[in-house]
Amino acid sequence: MTTINIPGGTTLTASFALDAGDKITVNGPGTFDPISFGTFDPSTLVSSTATINANVGGRGVFDVSNITFGGAVGHGQTVDLELNGTITIDKPTAFKGTIGWFSYNTPHEGPFGEYVDLVGLAHAAGWSLKNDLLSITNTSGKVIDTLHIDATYAPGAALGVSKAPNGNVYFWEGYGQYRLPSGSVALPHH
Repeated sequence: MTTINIPGGTTLTASFALDAGDKITVNGPGTFDPISFGTFDPSTLVSSTATINANVGGRGVFDVSNITFGGAVGHGQTVDLELNGTITIDKPTAFKGTIGWFSYNTPHEGPFGEYVDLVGLAHAAGWSLKNDLLSITNTSGKVIDTLHIDATYAPGAALGVSKAPNGNVYFWEGYGQYRLPSGSVALPHH
C-alpha cells in the first residue's frame, strides 16, 4: 500500500502507473492534478484500488479497478469505469468530472459488480439520462445531482439506478444480474 500526502498550498502534478493488486491513497489538503493515473492495459487493472482524499484538478484520466473520491473532482478529469470495478463518489455535488463508461457489444453472463456509487443522496426519487447527462431528482422532480457520462450504450443493454437503505444511489449499465446492496430499490426513470 502506498500513501501520498500533499501538503496544503501545494499541487502534485504527475502520472502514476498501477499494476494488478496495487493499492494507493492520496491525501490532501493539497491539490492532486494527475495527468494519468492507473493503466490502460486491462490485464493489469485487476484489483487495483485507489482512495483519493484530496481535491482533484487539472486534466487527466483515471484507470483503476476500484476508486473512491473523498473530495471535489474538476471538469478536466475523466474516470474510466472498468469491468467489475466500482467508482465511489463521496461528494456527488462536488464531482464535475466525466465517467468514461465502457459498453458491452454483446451480452455477457452476470453477475457483474461494476457501478458508480453516489454517496449521501437520500432524497433521490427518480432519474433521467439525456445527452450523456445523468440527472437524479427528488420527489418534487427537482434535480439534486448530475453526472456526466461519456458512453454509447449497446442495444439491449440494461440501464439502472437504485437507491440503497443507506441513501446511496447506484448507477450501472450492462447485462445480467448486479451485486447491489441488500434492500436496494430501483428508482423510476423519467
